[in-house]
Amino acid sequence: TRTTTGATGIGTPTGLPASVTASQADNTNTLTLSGNSTAAGLFNYSIPLTADGLAFATVMPNPVTNTLYLKVQNVKDQNVKVTLMDAAGRSMIERRFIPQANQHQEEFEVSDLANGIYFLWVNANEKNAVLKVLKIQ
Repeated sequence: TRTTTGATGIGTPTGLPASVTASQADNTNTLTLSGNSTAAGLFNYSIPLTADGLAFATVMPNPVTNTLYLKVQNVKDQNVKVTLMDAAGRSMIERRFIPQANQHQEEFEVSDLANGIYFLWVNANEKNAVLKVLKIQ
C-alpha cells in the first residue's frame, strides 16, 4: 500500500493491473494504491499533484529524443531550480529561472544525452516534483 497526501480531483484511475486498486477517501486528500506485490506486468505510478489537483510541473514529450519541455504553473516570481539527474544520481543539467507569468515553459536540449532513464527535480519554494524522463534516440 502506498499513500500520497494533498491529492484532490484526480478522477478515476484506469489501466491498473487486476490485483491493484486505487481509492481516494472523501475530504482526506489521500490517494492510496494497493496491490499484490507479485502482480504480473508493469506497475508504474506517478502522482505529482498539488492541493488543487493540478501538477505544478509537467514534461513533454516523454519519451524524449531531442528537446524536453518543462511546463511550470502557479510559481510566478518564485525562484525555480531544475536538475536533470541520471539513474546513478549524477547531475546532467542544472538551471534556475524566475517565471514572470503563472504559466511558464523551459526548453532543455537533451539530444547529446545517452539513452536511459533520468529524473527531473523541480523545486520552487515549498513545491517539489520529481519527474521520470525516458531518453530515446
